[in-house]
Amino acid sequence: MTAAALGAALQRDADAIFRMVARTSGRPEAGLADVFDLIAAGRLAEIAQPFFPTATRREVGELFGGPLNTVLRLAAVQSGVAGWRHLWSGPAEFAGAEGVVPALEEVARLAVSPGGVGKARAELERLGVDAGRATQAERAPSTFGSAVLAGLANVRVDGTEYDLIVLNTGLVLVAGPGSAGEGRQRMRRLVESAPAAKLAEWYRFLSYEEIAAAKVTTETPLRADLTLHGGATVSIEQGWTGEEIDKGSRERLARVLAEIG
Repeated sequence: MTAAALGAALQRDADAIFRMVARTSGRPEAGLADVFDLIAAGRLAEIAQPFFPTATRREVGELFGGPLNTVLRLAAVQSGVAGWRHLWSGPAEFAGAEGVVPALEEVARLAVSPGGVGKARAELERLGVDAGRATQAERAPSTFGSAVLAGLANVRVDGTEYDLIVLNTGLVLVAGPGSAGEGRQRMRRLVESAPAAKLAEWYRFLSYEEIAAAKVTTETPLRADLTLHGGATVSIEQGWTGEEIDKGSRERLARVLAEIG
């Protein structure tokens, strides 16, 4: 994989982190400088909790060092002090000047330690890393790398009928589906007509990133309630006669929702 592709993947990962921080803090978007400001303002536990919903407030601060290290790497790349080194024996390796990569991990630990964010900023400056270079590129969740996992025809979502195409990145809702008896063939024609990412562009798309919690209330037929960030809810109701794109689609959707939990 080329350095450009690896850089784009790092930006997508960082964007997902920035979007979560922005939603939690009530901002339209966020960057590394904003994250540092929020930590300095005593809001570390608040912005870290959505990343680790089952952790205690005491635990989430330290755990947030993981996501923070990702955006620190983006800042280092954008500042020109780190990148990827090609290896003939395996995948490219993230690297920089001597000591930069482990130093970034130490900066992440400093930033989430009590009173350590100022020291973290100073260490970044010493390394030649500009925190202001790590910013959010995309406000909307990415559909890059989307693939079809399952499909359920004639599903009611908030009382309106859709064909529901389940991607690895979110749920595609195709309105006005048509006859229940033609659901399987209809969905197969649809997913064969275009890449999964295009389906997410053409139809209503609910990214998993937008879902704060999911609860399966009935497994057969599937009934589930989703809670979005911000508090809105979405109900999903599979009909008894609705077809599946292939055997096991209902079970795969149930597993996806259980993982969101």
